[in-house]
Amino acid sequence: MADVLRHANNGGLVLGICNGAQIGAESGLVPGVFTRNGEPRFVCRPIWLRVETTESPFTNLFRRGEVIRLTVAHGEGRYVADPDVIRRLNREKRVALRYCDSGGHITAEANPNGSIEGIAGVLSEHRNVLVMMPHPERASEPVLGSEDGRRIFESMVAHCCREPGAKD
Repeated sequence: MADVLRHANNGGLVLGICNGAQIGAESGLVPGVFTRNGEPRFVCRPIWLRVETTESPFTNLFRRGEVIRLTVAHGEGRYVADPDVIRRLNREKRVALRYCDSGGHITAEANPNGSIEGIAGVLSEHRNVLVMMPHPERASEPVLGSEDGRRIFESMVAHCCREPGAKD
């Protein structure tokens, strides 16, 4: 983990998915924590997400407000943070993704784990770290039911290709 922290602190890209999101939060790469789901059971199913910002290396190929389909598979995926932290994340546009319905509406029914404000993905202060509970790798080929997750990885590649001397 020391190498991951050093990489992130030097501006390198870090993508923490599912348990990686938990570790990213616990190590301080982003504020808040991921805790037991609001309804204490394992959830494994496709979900809808709304892209909240395109101002990151992970979301630059999306449109703000775009609704995408990924999959969740977790029992401890509920994002929790103090109200001041949530306000700061919203003000700084560091909430990357929120759970929503197919129309892009943030509802309690669309939130599979009870995350505060439907938060599914959070960016670090310098936007080079994204921790997210949904699995983009499980939505990267047509045979998987969605290719939406592939664009997260393609966004990272696009970011690295246009940043001369990037450390990513």
